[in-house]
Amino acid sequence: MKPKSIIVLTIVLALALTAMSLNAARPTGNEVSEADAAIELALEFVRHSPTYLFDGVYETVKVVDTLIMESYPVQYVVTIEFDSRHAGFGDRTGQVLAQVMTSHKAGVKVVDGEVVAAILDDVWDMVNQEEMEVFNDVDPDAPVVHDNPATTILPPERAVELAVEYVILNFRELDGVSAPESWEVEDLTPQGLVGASKRKFTGDSWTVEASWAVVWKPVYTVEINHGGEDGFHWKGTVDQDENVIEME
Repeated sequence: MKPKSIIVLTIVLALALTAMSLNAARPTGNEVSEADAAIELALEFVRHSPTYLFDGVYETVKVVDTLIMESYPVQYVVTIEFDSRHAGFGDRTGQVLAQVMTSHKAGVKVVDGEVVAAILDDVWDMVNQEEMEVFNDVDPDAPVVHDNPATTILPPERAVELAVEYVILNFRELDGVSAPESWEVEDLTPQGLVGASKRKFTGDSWTVEASWAVVWKPVYTVEINHGGEDGFHWKGTVDQDENVIEME
């Protein structure tokens, strides 16, 4: 084969391989991202909820926000709005209802392809179909802690304590270091953000940031720094069973 022919053949093969690589990397039309799947699942959950099925207005259903929490497994908090033709929640068959258009906002938490929590208008538990307890003297963004151990929610302060205890026990860099006796707490939640909260805890040489979705029984993402920019850094999650898991 002549040298010129060999060069042409080489170029053709290179272009063909490049095209094959690009096609392999390009997602097909049938593929759905995990976030899109979570949104669709949340929409289906709302559309099949008793409140919506009773008198929800189909054309008013819309997704207004999707929050992806940096945790393992990943948590998706989908905020969905819709209108209903009467006041109230759940299946209201047989009740005397005010005939007034009512706007609703649902926060639906999806983990591993399942809806694990859903709250409507901050007062209605869509999973258990019951009204939630409301405490007027408690920060509305803080998880509610009940007296019943079966329904107790781990607060962010305890999640921070558990994470700090974990790193002190498991990392040699922190040998001889103790947790502070008290923390200064600062709210880092962006103004107007719905569905998530973030707080910074500082004490001695510690700086700890905790973030979570404002849903029933959240999983907290905790970032720890001790000793400043050149000091010790760690990131992990704390769940409602007090399990501390380091994130890679």
